[in-house]
Order: sequence, then structure tokens, then C-alpha cells
Amino acid sequence: MAREPFDLQKIRRNWERSAASLPVRSPDRLAGVQAPLDPYLAGEQLLTRLRREVLETFPEQQRALAPFVVRAEACFEKLRQAAQTGAPELVESRQELVAALIDLEDICEAFLGMRR
Repeated sequence: MAREPFDLQKIRRNWERSAASLPVRSPDRLAGVQAPLDPYLAGEQLLTRLRREVLETFPEQQRALAPFVVRAEACFEKLRQAAQTGAPELVESRQELVAALIDLEDICEAFLGMRR
């Protein structure tokens, strides 16, 4: 059985033809996604929800968890103030918030490990 020689130009033409026939549009699942108008309001709502869920999940450890939640909320407020005033420490405030949330996550994981 004889094989046809490799024709790079033919492959390029096929790709060009198929690329030209494909519609260029975003997937439908992205059509309903909208950015929040006020990201700090959305962040505040998420922190409120986080506080409620953490304290409901670990009712016995509320006293131990409360300082971590309060720290995360304080870091968020500091970030909000830095963003509103245009302060140069905006990046630093964001890093402090991330660190506070990571610490909260770590202690929650430790409490989950104690349950097992």
C-alpha cells in the first residue's frame, strides 16, 4: 500500500478553512457572569457569610476562632480604607488580608482534624 507524501501546504489550507468556518464567540456559560458593582460590598457579604459558617461549623471552638475572624475582618476594612484613599499600602493590605484568611483556613483544618 503506497502512502501519500506529507504535504504541509495541504494541512495549512485545511486548518485555515476550518478556522475561518468556526464562529468566534464566548461560551454561553460566561454570558450570565457579571462582576459585582462594588467589590467591597461583595467582600463584606462574603466575610459575613464566612463568619456565620465558621462559627456554626465549630460551635465548641468559637472562642478560639473569633480572633481569627476578627483579624480577617479588620484586614478587609484596612484594605477597603486603603482603596478608598488611594494609599500606597494597598498591596500590603491585600497581602495582610490573604495571610489572615490563610491562618483562619489553617485553624479550621486543624479543628476538622480533631473531629476525626
